[in-house]
Amino acid sequence: HFMTDKEAKALLEPLVQPLLDANPDKRFQYRFYISRDDEVNAFALPGGHVVINSGLILKADDASEMLGVVAHEIAHVTEQHSIRNLMGTAGIYLTVNAVLGDMSGLLALIADAAPFLINQTYSRNFETAADQKGVALLHAAQIDPQGLAQFFEKLKQEEEKRLKEMAGEDNSEMMKTGLSLLSTHPATEDRIENLQELIAAQPHQRHRDLDEPFLHLQDAVKNYVTQSGAEQDATE
Repeated sequence: HFMTDKEAKALLEPLVQPLLDANPDKRFQYRFYISRDDEVNAFALPGGHVVINSGLILKADDASEMLGVVAHEIAHVTEQHSIRNLMGTAGIYLTVNAVLGDMSGLLALIADAAPFLINQTYSRNFETAADQKGVALLHAAQIDPQGLAQFFEKLKQEEEKRLKEMAGEDNSEMMKTGLSLLSTHPATEDRIENLQELIAAQPHQRHRDLDEPFLHLQDAVKNYVTQSGAEQDATE
């Protein structure tokens, strides 16, 4: 389920435009989508399609947290890393089909990238590069880069919570689920420390106030999730 393009554009434009204006790489025409998905995440698809989950918008404490993730995803696009997400996100095939409508092209893309996706070190390098570029982009756009670090802290807590919930279950199952969580969201202590170092290295500056458009976005997404959930229940 996606919010209509027109509504998503009107809500997101005041928030994402500072990042797009500050981005020195103008090769890609970005399109942003809001997906009804509880997972606290966003992901990029090749060519500048960025999907932001309702879970991220509703659970973010402020605009800088959501925009930290968006800046990180823009960095994946500019570095042409988009493919790294195609294997790790639940429901990705349906999402890509809904967004791009080209399954054959997507499957060819995945087949080409398979050797890289198997190599976790390679995708970890993607993440490090996107963190560095993302922090630089947030600084250039005068958005507090601490939001990105806060996002990873949230993911880490979520992982720990899920692993604790599974502690009473069969051990091998717990290991399998734990490993898959860590590979799709590598929100490690090292990564958070590295982010804090990157942020500390940026000169101090005033950050722009985006509270009003962000609260407006949260209200609209809350209504959208409630409404589309009710519609789905009615059709089942």
